[in-house]
Amino acid sequence: MTRGDAVAIAVLLVLVGALAELVTFTDRVFLPRHPDALDSPWRQDGGRLPGVEDEPLNYVASDKFNLIYPDQRYVRTELGDHGRLAEWNPYILGGVPHAANPLAAVFYPPGWVQLLAAPEDGPLVAAALHLFLAALFVFMLMRVTGLGSFAAAFGGACFAFSGWTAAHLHNTQLLATVTWWPLALFAIEARLRGRGRWSLMTLSLAIAMMWLAGFPQFALMGTLVCGVWAAVGICARGRRDDRGGGRRHAGGLLVFTLVGFLLASVQLIPTMELMEYSGHQSSTPESLVDQRFRPAGWLGLVLPGFMGDASDADWSAHWGARIALAERPAPPVPAVMNWGERTVYPGLLTLAFALVGVLWARDRVRWCLVAMGLLGGVLATSAGLIEALAEVPLFAVGAPARAVVLPALALSCLAAAGFQVLLDGGTSRPRRSVSLLTWFTAVPLAALLTVVTWSLVDPDGLLAVIVDVLKSTGAGERLVGGALPATGACVELLRGDFADLQGDLIRLALLGGAAWVLLAVRLRRPEVSLRLGIVAAVLVMADLLCFFVPPNLPIKEDGVFRATPGIRWLQENLGQDRFMRVSADEGEALAEYPTFFVPNTAMLYGLRDAQGWREQIPRWYPELWRGTAAAVMSVGVSGVAADKADSPVLDLARVRYLVASRRVPSLDDRLVYPPPEKRDGPVDLWIYANPDARPRAWMVHQARVQADDEVLERLRRGDGAVDREVLIDAWPDGFTSPPASSAGDDHVEVARDTPGRLVLTVKADGPGWLVVNDTWCPGWRATAEAADGAQEELPVVRAWTAFMAVPVESGEQRVVLEYVPASVTWGVVLTGIGWIGLLLLPLVRRTPSSAGHAPEVSGPADDEEVEHVIS
Repeated sequence: MTRGDAVAIAVLLVLVGALAELVTFTDRVFLPRHPDALDSPWRQDGGRLPGVEDEPLNYVASDKFNLIYPDQRYVRTELGDHGRLAEWNPYILGGVPHAANPLAAVFYPPGWVQLLAAPEDGPLVAAALHLFLAALFVFMLMRVTGLGSFAAAFGGACFAFSGWTAAHLHNTQLLATVTWWPLALFAIEARLRGRGRWSLMTLSLAIAMMWLAGFPQFALMGTLVCGVWAAVGICARGRRDDRGGGRRHAGGLLVFTLVGFLLASVQLIPTMELMEYSGHQSSTPESLVDQRFRPAGWLGLVLPGFMGDASDADWSAHWGARIALAERPAPPVPAVMNWGERTVYPGLLTLAFALVGVLWARDRVRWCLVAMGLLGGVLATSAGLIEALAEVPLFAVGAPARAVVLPALALSCLAAAGFQVLLDGGTSRPRRSVSLLTWFTAVPLAALLTVVTWSLVDPDGLLAVIVDVLKSTGAGERLVGGALPATGACVELLRGDFADLQGDLIRLALLGGAAWVLLAVRLRRPEVSLRLGIVAAVLVMADLLCFFVPPNLPIKEDGVFRATPGIRWLQENLGQDRFMRVSADEGEALAEYPTFFVPNTAMLYGLRDAQGWREQIPRWYPELWRGTAAAVMSVGVSGVAADKADSPVLDLARVRYLVASRRVPSLDDRLVYPPPEKRDGPVDLWIYANPDARPRAWMVHQARVQADDEVLERLRRGDGAVDREVLIDAWPDGFTSPPASSAGDDHVEVARDTPGRLVLTVKADGPGWLVVNDTWCPGWRATAEAADGAQEELPVVRAWTAFMAVPVESGEQRVVLEYVPASVTWGVVLTGIGWIGLLLLPLVRRTPSSAGHAPEVSGPADDEEVEHVIS
C-alpha cells in the first residue's frame, strides 16, 4: 500500500464516519420513520409524542421498519442475551424458520458487529460499515486495474453515495450483498495479473460473504458477473500466455469459487430446503415482465426529482412517475416500481465522467464495465429476456427491475476511469476525448440553459408546452387515465409537482455547466489537472449528498416503538397465545394493513402475532387463512374482518385476542380493553377476546387422513371438530389411528417453552394424538420420555394442513418437541470443510511438470492498459 492509498482510504473513512457521527452524537436513530407519525397503535395513544408529524418519512423503506429491524432485534435477543442460535422464530405467523431465511442473515459475520452497539444503533452500524466497505472495495478494484489512488477513491465514493445506494441503505441486506461484488472482481483481476494466491482466498471469502449477506437474488447476479468477468479475462490472458497458463487460472478461480460456496453452505443448505416448501416460489413470466424496469425510468439518470421521492406513500400520484412509468393497457403502475426500485441516479457529474471513461476506454476492464452496465439495463428492462430467464432459480423470485444495480456499479467505476483522464496530463487520447466531449456538449448545454431560464420566467408557459407534447404523444392518458382536459386545466393539475422538474433542470444546468467549464479548462491548461480534480470531486460529492441525505435522515430516538398501555396489557395477558388484527369490514382491514401493527413489529415486545410477513414461509400456513384473513399472500397474512371473528381457523391458530385501531361495535360483548372508565378518552388499542381459542397443545383420540383442500373447506364451513379429532396429511410409518374413544382424563401442561423447543408433560387416558398448533416444518423432532426414564423418538406429522400432531401412548410422559433441522447440521459440516480447503489449498504447489509453462507476469493483463500513468 502506498502513501496515496492510505490517504485515499482515510478520506473514504472520514466521509462515511462524518455521516454516521451526525447520528451518533445526536438524539437520533437510523430508522426510516417514527411509528408515532404514521402507525397504530402509537399514533392512537393520547400520549402521542409532539412534533413527530414533522419527522423525516421514508415510506418506501417499509421493509426496514417492519421486517429487517425486528429481525435484527430478535437475533440480538437470542444470540446476545440468551446465547442461542436463532433457528426458529415463534413470534410471527404460526412460527417460522428463522436462520434458514436468507434475509435474517444470521450467519453473516459483518452483521454481528451490531451486537457491540446499543439496539437502536445497530441499523446505523450496519449501514455505515457497508457504506465504507462498498467504497473501499471499489477503490481496490480500480487500483488493481491500473488507476491512481485519487481516481480509485473517487470511484469508490461515487458508488457508496450513489442514488442506488441512497435508495437501499435502509434495506441493508441489499447493499451488503452488492458490497462484495467489487471485492470478488478485485480478487479475479489480482489473480489474472499474477498476484499471489491470497487473491484466490480473497475470492472465496467474497463469494461466501455475498451469499451470506442476505439477498440471494443479488448474490446470483454477482456470481454471474464474476463468472463473465473471469472468462473474458482468461481469454484475454490466453492471447499472451500459453494455454496451460489459462487453464491454471481457470482452474484456480473455479476451485476457490467452489470453496466460497462451501463457506456459505451454513446458509445455503437451510435456505434451499426452505425454498422447497415455502410459499414464495418462482413468479410467472407474466408477473416478472410486469415487474421490469420501465424504459422511461432511465430519465432518473438525469431527472431524479421528476420521478418523485421516498416520502410519498402513494408515489404513483406524482405526475412525473405516472407519465414516465405507467403503461397501458394495465392502468395501475406495478407496485414493485416504487421509488426505491426505480432510483438509478448516479450523479450528473458522475455520469459525465463515466462518459469520458467510455470514450477513453480501449482496454478489457473498461469494456467489461460497459458490458456490465448494458447487461444490467437489458436484464432490468427487456420483456423478452425476462421471459426467457423466468425459470432460472433465484432470478425468478424477485423483481427484474433490481438489475439496475449493475449499471449503478458500472457507471461509478467508469467515472473513476474518466476522472483519471482529467488527472492525466499530456497524452493524446485523453486530450482527444476531452476535446470531443467539450464541443459536443456545448449546444445541448446552451439549450438547457434556455429551458431553465424559461421555467423561471414563465413556468406556466413551459407547462403549457409540456401539456401539448403529452397530448400529441398520448402520454397524457397515463396521467389521468383518459384524454387530457383543456390545456389550462392541465397546467393547474401539473403545477404542484412542477417544482421537482424545475429543480432537476436547474441542477442539471449548474452541474452541467460546471462540468463543461472543468473540461474546457482541462483542455487548455492540463498542468492544473490536480486542482481541477479536487474541485470536481467536491462538486460530485455535493451533488450526490444532496440526493443521498434526504431519504436517509434519522428520526428522533425519543419514544421509538414505545410500549403503549394496550401493548403492555397484551404483554401481561397474552402469554404463549397469539393475537391478530381485526377491523370492522374487509375493506378497512386491507386499508389498515400498512399502518396498523405492521407485520413483525410485535416481535419487539415478545408478543406472538398470528399475522406477519416473511420472504420465505411454509406455504401451508397462509393457505390455512385463505378465505378468513383479509390479506393472504404467499409471504404472509394480515388481519380479519369482524364477520370472520368466529372462524375456527382463529381458534385452531391459538388467537386469544383480536386487536383493533378503533372500536368495533359488533364485537362489544367481547371487549376486554380498555377498561370502561377509559373508553371515552384517547385509546391506543381496542382488544377483544376469543373465548374459543385452543390451548398450546391438547390431546385427541381420533385421527383421519384427509387432503388439504378438504380440510380447509371443512374449516371454512365451521364444522372442524378440532377438540375431538385431528386431520393429518398422511399416516406416519408404523402408525395407524387408535380406535375412537370418548374424552378421558387427559392433561397437557407446558413445562418449558423457548424458541424451537417445547417441553410438555402429558397424561393421556389411552393412546391418542398430541396436537400442537405451531407450524409444521421438516426438522421438528419429538421424543417421549416415560416415568422410568426410557426414551422413544416419535414421528411429527402435519395436522390441520399447517400444524403438528404427535402420536403418544397412554399414561404419563414427558414429550419434548425440538426444531433441529438436518440442513443446518449439514451446512455447518460443509462450511467447516470449506474453511479447511481455504486454509490448505494455497499450500498446494504446482507439480514439476508445470514448470515449463510461461511464468505469471505481474502487471496489467493487456498491453494497452499501461498507456496511462498511475498517479
